[in-house]
Amino acid sequence: MAQNEALARRINDRIEYQRPRNGESADSFMCECTRVDCGGVVDLSIEEFARVRSHPRRFVVLPGHEEPAIESTVELHPGYVVVEKRGESGRLAELEADG
Repeated sequence: MAQNEALARRINDRIEYQRPRNGESADSFMCECTRVDCGGVVDLSIEEFARVRSHPRRFVVLPGHEEPAIESTVELHPGYVVVEKRGESGRLAELEADG
């Protein structure tokens, strides 16, 4: 699960970095849930994604893609949910964010 989340986060980080350089203002990111088979798209602004991403334990997921065993819902928005990893999952997310 952690590997799937980390992969989605790395892809989203690249999307966020490339858009301003390309003059794009699109607002779609990959769902950062734990589901290996998820190819969902989450719509939010680059600024909102950057705000969520500034906290290494927080991820953007589609509604219903939360994993209550390892994360808590911290924000509800139309079309997406912000979750925060707890325990070992949270520590792993922080380590991944540190590179």
